[in-house]
Amino acid sequence: MLNYSSTVLDGLRIYGAPDPRFTPDLTTSDTANDEKTIFRDGEQLAEQVASAMPPRIDIVVVHDPVEGESLSGVVPLVLAGHIHKRAVDQLKDNTTMLVEGSTGGAGLRALDHGTPTPLEASVLYFSRDKHKLQAYDDITLGGLGLTSVSVVRHVVAPAAPPASPSGAPRASPSG
Repeated sequence: MLNYSSTVLDGLRIYGAPDPRFTPDLTTSDTANDEKTIFRDGEQLAEQVASAMPPRIDIVVVHDPVEGESLSGVVPLVLAGHIHKRAVDQLKDNTTMLVEGSTGGAGLRALDHGTPTPLEASVLYFSRDKHKLQAYDDITLGGLGLTSVSVVRHVVAPAAPPASPSGAPRASPSG
């Protein structure tokens, strides 16, 4: 379990933080659900992660994407969940946030609406040398009682080089 700590898995340095709203003894107050509180927790997490480097952290895992927003520019990849809907957000400074859909944690809430909530998971592919995300497969299973399956591969485009300032000479292709 990654509880404000890091581990190395096949060369990738992964830092994890628990859901700040969850305590096993149910002592979390209702104010901990406030989005501003979660964002402030994310800012504190970003400071912790930045102070834990070097070595560079490749991935930070958080529960809530709101918490992950503060990691923009601190790490290249943030993995989040909580909203039970898959999303990919390009944050500033070459940080990508992958929000996973429901992996089954919705429980009976997955049946609260007309169609069952699909189960979603992703398989991530990294370069061996630089630990950069190269591609990911989104796997979706139809919800409870459904028999659909889909796998969609997404190839990650390399980060664009920073734009040169206005008026700055650009290198010519000849020469």
